[in-house]
Amino acid sequence: MNDTEAVQKEASLSTRHYSHLALLFAQVAAQADADRHEPLRAQYAALCRRRAVQRLQQLLESLPEEQRESFWRERIDEDPFLTPIRRSPGYAELARRYNLPVP
Repeated sequence: MNDTEAVQKEASLSTRHYSHLALLFAQVAAQADADRHEPLRAQYAALCRRRAVQRLQQLLESLPEEQRESFWRERIDEDPFLTPIRRSPGYAELARRYNLPVP
């Protein structure tokens, strides 16, 4: 995760970058949840889910307000790679904050 964080600090990120980072963190969260042999997996998965939601928030903030709802509906809500974070409190809160549909 340190490499991912370093990239974020060094560059001005685009919507695409935030999207890819959210997908990456969501998938790492899923992998951590599945790793039954790792004692800290639950904490690591929770951290990755929070990071994924943070990237989605940054992504939405980078869009013009009038594009956020359609972007959510067409891209975020439809992307199967974000499934690991959809039931997280942060995802629901983000949807509420922007008055977007919650799964």
